[in-house]
Amino acid sequence: SRDRIQEERSVTRTLEEKVQAMQAEQQSEARQRAQTDAASRDRIQELEAQNVRLEDQHDRFVQAASTMVQKAKTEYDQIKEENAALRRDNARLQKEVKDSGHRS
Repeated sequence: SRDRIQEERSVTRTLEEKVQAMQAEQQSEARQRAQTDAASRDRIQELEAQNVRLEDQHDRFVQAASTMVQKAKTEYDQIKEENAALRRDNARLQKEVKDSGHRS
């Protein structure tokens, strides 16, 4: 009977040790998950901030490109007008030269 009591105490002690080990493991896993979650939240915040910076950069780039295109279009239109005026002047001068050649 005494052996049986000692055996039961031994089994109980072993089971208690296993339960404590399992609880310690669960606590460790929970701490690890909490650290991983915190790191993930930090990384998400970093990426969101980076995304905002990139969107701002993109908006500035698009605005600058739009301004450059508008400026180029304005310059192109001015050059086109100047070219048309020069063509008209050239045609007029050629006609004057031709007409003066007939007169002489």
